[in-house]
Amino acid sequence: MKNIIFDQSLITPKINITYDFMVNALDTISWKELLWGIKNHIINSDVINAIAYDKYCLDDENDQILLLTYQNEDDYSFLHNLCLLSSKEDTDIDYNKLLYLILFWLYSNQEKYNDPMKIIELIYANFDYPESLKSFIGYESYDGKCFGRQYMYDNWFRYINENKLKYKSINR
Repeated sequence: MKNIIFDQSLITPKINITYDFMVNALDTISWKELLWGIKNHIINSDVINAIAYDKYCLDDENDQILLLTYQNEDDYSFLHNLCLLSSKEDTDIDYNKLLYLILFWLYSNQEKYNDPMKIIELIYANFDYPESLKSFIGYESYDGKCFGRQYMYDNWFRYINENKLKYKSINR
């Protein structure tokens, strides 16, 4: 996927992924993916310090993380500097992981929205119409057939479970 900019202007309430949700959904998230989440206003800013603490306790880059934590930088600068310092990070952002995280959060919070399927259509457009979402997009049809709402919800649930297996191990 190309560089994705996530527009939440038509989504109310805004997607706001918390630390607790994130660690239950993903085994790992890179500094660059966190930076993308902050820049696109989907990740709660409290997540940054908690992730930095986790990585400080578990990572080899302890001195760099600790130094940056105490410089009182804003979230964007802090993450940007960590991206520059980190030698282990992949150069690319895994947009499929972020898409899964957003859709899992939405699924878990769907009661907050009048029509979560319309929100999914906005996400689908924001992420440049990924093939992996077609089976639960209302205006997409398959083999000339239109499927009902329950079919789309079932496919949304299936998508989340398939990606959970990819991004979250059961033993952690």
